Amino acid sequence: RDVERSRGLGDVYKRQTYTSGLDFIDRATGKVTHHNSRTVKNWPDDKLWTVVAGPGGKIYLGHVDGGFSIYEPSSGKIINFRHSPIDLRSLPGDEVRAVLVDRQGNVWVGTNHGLALYDQKTGEFTTYRHSPSNKNSLVSDNIYHLYQTRDGRIWISTENGGVSIIDPREALTQGRLTFSNLTSVPDEGVFLSNKTIHATFEDTFGNIWIGTYGDGIDILCHRESQLHHRHKNSLRNPLTDNSVMSLCAAGDTLYVGTDGMGADIFVGGRFIRNINSSNSPLEDNAVLAMLRNSNGDILSLIHISEPTRPLYIS
Repeated sequence: RDVERSRGLGDVYKRQTYTSGLDFIDRATGKVTHHNSRTVKNWPDDKLWTVVAGPGGKIYLGHVDGGFSIYEPSSGKIINFRHSPIDLRSLPGDEVRAVLVDRQGNVWVGTNHGLALYDQKTGEFTTYRHSPSNKNSLVSDNIYHLYQTRDGRIWISTENGGVSIIDPREALTQGRLTFSNLTSVPDEGVFLSNKTIHATFEDTFGNIWIGTYGDGIDILCHRESQLHHRHKNSLRNPLTDNSVMSLCAAGDTLYVGTDGMGADIFVGGRFIRNINSSNSPLEDNAVLAMLRNSNGDILSLIHISEPTRPLYIS
């Protein structure tokens, strides 16, 4: 979520810190270029939650409370979108934790007040929100993570709701969206172990790993269509910590970033070892985001008080 590789390159865009804008790291030279309110004209806000590289060299920025921005580093041009209570086609919320460019090139923005589909021609947004009277609406308006699986569906991780699943093609062909929801309510069939979800990930076998905040990982097996729970008290292959912040895979190896115990490594579903600040280059044990780069390295972003930098842990 906080680290993004530029498309087709080994270079990396990342949040510099919570309050210091964006850094570009040239892997060939090691040179770091800062992009923030001190270096870019009209830069709207240095506080960033997420960075996503889009087509044509565009960078999509999710701000902590400054809305959504589209940045073109080559020209220095930046456009910022904010919520307007008098404009129904504006961004639904100014806290943007998740941005996803799907395989058709559509831009989805996850805010604290709903999901938005950005119209790249008009600059307007179509908003989808939770409706208590509609069980097929978005499960919660506070969105943490967006992820597209190989079948084209988008998994929406939320706070205090669970996970919503959509087929983005429905919005484009029918002008509406039907949300299939996974919640923590036991009487709704397949249910999650916690209603706050920070990340989802599809492994090479088609299983969906769902990282909860407080109750470990839920695994939706593609063959059985049922959930298996894994946490730090599990008898087999337990987690080191139950608060999962990020997920990433390389082949059949899955990395699980936690909120205080480093990263767990699983191979073929089996726990192998834990990487933390005492046995690896990690300087802090809160692993906020992970990304596999073009060289197969796992790039992690940790939470520390000094300016953050990516660390290669594989």
